[in-house]
Amino acid sequence: MRKPLVSLPPFLPPARLSNFPNLVSDRALTIRNDAVISTEGIGSGADGGGIQAPKPSFHQRRSRQSLKVNLLFGFRQNSMKELEGKPWKVTSFVCYFTSFLLFKSFSEIEFLNTRNIATCLSKIEQSPCSSFLESMRPFPDAVVKPELLKHQDGDVNLLVATCVIEITRVAAPKAPYSDNVLKDIFHSIVGTLGGLHSTSGPSCGRMVVILETLAKSRFCVVMLDLECHNLVNEMFTKFFNVARDDHSASVLLSIQTIMVLLIEESDEIQEDLLLIALSVLGCYKSDVNTAARRLAFNVIEQCAGKLEAGIKQFLISSMSRDRKSVKYEIDYHEVIYDVYRCAPLIIAGVAQYLTRKLMSDQLDTRLKAVGLVGDLFALPGSSISEAFQPVFSVFLKRLTDRVVTVRMFVLEHLKSCLMSNTFTAGAAQIVSALRDQLLDCDEKVRKQVVAVICDVACHDLSSIPVETVKLVAERLQDKSLFVKRYTLKRLAEIYGVYCLKCADGKTEFDWIPGKTLRCLYDRDFRPDTIESFVYRSMLPTDFSMIDKVQQWLKVFSGFDKVEMMAHEKILEQKRRLHRDMQTLSVSQADDQNCIASLSCSSSIMTDAEAPFADTFMSGVKIDYPNLD
Repeated sequence: MRKPLVSLPPFLPPARLSNFPNLVSDRALTIRNDAVISTEGIGSGADGGGIQAPKPSFHQRRSRQSLKVNLLFGFRQNSMKELEGKPWKVTSFVCYFTSFLLFKSFSEIEFLNTRNIATCLSKIEQSPCSSFLESMRPFPDAVVKPELLKHQDGDVNLLVATCVIEITRVAAPKAPYSDNVLKDIFHSIVGTLGGLHSTSGPSCGRMVVILETLAKSRFCVVMLDLECHNLVNEMFTKFFNVARDDHSASVLLSIQTIMVLLIEESDEIQEDLLLIALSVLGCYKSDVNTAARRLAFNVIEQCAGKLEAGIKQFLISSMSRDRKSVKYEIDYHEVIYDVYRCAPLIIAGVAQYLTRKLMSDQLDTRLKAVGLVGDLFALPGSSISEAFQPVFSVFLKRLTDRVVTVRMFVLEHLKSCLMSNTFTAGAAQIVSALRDQLLDCDEKVRKQVVAVICDVACHDLSSIPVETVKLVAERLQDKSLFVKRYTLKRLAEIYGVYCLKCADGKTEFDWIPGKTLRCLYDRDFRPDTIESFVYRSMLPTDFSMIDKVQQWLKVFSGFDKVEMMAHEKILEQKRRLHRDMQTLSVSQADDQNCIASLSCSSSIMTDAEAPFADTFMSGVKIDYPNLD
């Protein structure tokens, strides 16, 4: 009797083997179309457990090593439904597939529909009975052959990785492979992660299955037991490279879960792994997308306790050298800013180093420190904790820095702090510091202080005390005309916002028009300039005439004697101007009438009378040419 071409394991009973052809299409294996090995003989051998095939010819035996073998697992439409709830059918199919893996090397086999084998494995529940696992043993051994795990084809690698992931899930918590094989498996899995670049490709579904299984089964933690630290670093790098905003939430969550597991289960955080995570931080990096940066935020936030020591050590080392990390191009300023957003307690440990940077003798260092600390305190919802109170105090003292550029830079960031966190505990300290700087020796700084206070007041009138705005109004008597004119303009803006936003009955800022009228006695201001600001620029343009009259009546009732005199002076100037305009208008009308009368008289003159009329008009005799 001929030896069967491929033997199936004897654990399958003949009664069930007879039903196996229903799962597979009529054509299972084709060899150069010269011979067909069909499934009709399954279970019909002498021992009831083999596949009978025609004896190959001499020519077929000689060329068998070079023949192309096509394995066509072409399921019928309802085949996958037949597998559900019938593990013996799944096992039959898996073992039938395994027999071909053992028969030929994978380099000689072309899979046309091999995704069905992974689908079959996904139907098996985790931790089945031992006899069931024993019956499937040939397939796990066959699928991890070196020529499979290290295949050059990406689709083959993805299929093998999917099958191995399902096998480890089924066999959990026991590892079905040796350490060396597991290392090769993880190399294969990490190699397939590049497929996540595409969110709509044919392999995307398989990649999602791999990620979800790795996250749920915690199989990725085995990499730490095998000390595959370089492979873990490569996995993190690929995750950050492939993360996209158009990935589904489940994909990003699976990636995040895997990364958190690997960090939390590590006995010691490797420096390279930490630097890979920190290298993604920084909003000015064009090669890092928002999804990767957000992924790093979430991982650092979840693993703050595990990463705290490493991040502190990196920051202290970087701040001591005051330079970027050369290998990964990491700027510690960007790391501090991003880590403060997701894990502020980590940055609290390096607060004293920030204080030193703010007090540095080097201008560039102070400017960078001011920018960083200002950005931290300007974050929405940011509060100044006890650990950062010394940093905040030194930051405010930079308002008196000897360099004007530093003072201007601090003012810019203080404005951002007040605009984003109006009612924080530090707002009162900021406003108090701004009031002191209204008397700065540099006119540019004084003008900028006025700008900051007025911008914040226009944003929210309740955020700036009225007394502070009155101190700003004192800059109308500033020695610099540049500051005085700017203050006048900004006070008019505040009053316009006050008229729009405040309800009837409030009089908090009704003193502004009177304060502006007092500038009429300042020689640096022209009366028409004061009139323009008071009567045209202060009230909103969309106010009706009735609203304007009512507002002015309320304002006039609060004028003191000096302000009323200034108002009357403007009215007197307007009356004088009105009379002058009327006089000029009458004079112009008389001149026009005279000219019109003379023109009419000259038009009726004869040619003989024209020279005399012209002489009468001009007092000069004009000789006209003879028109004849």
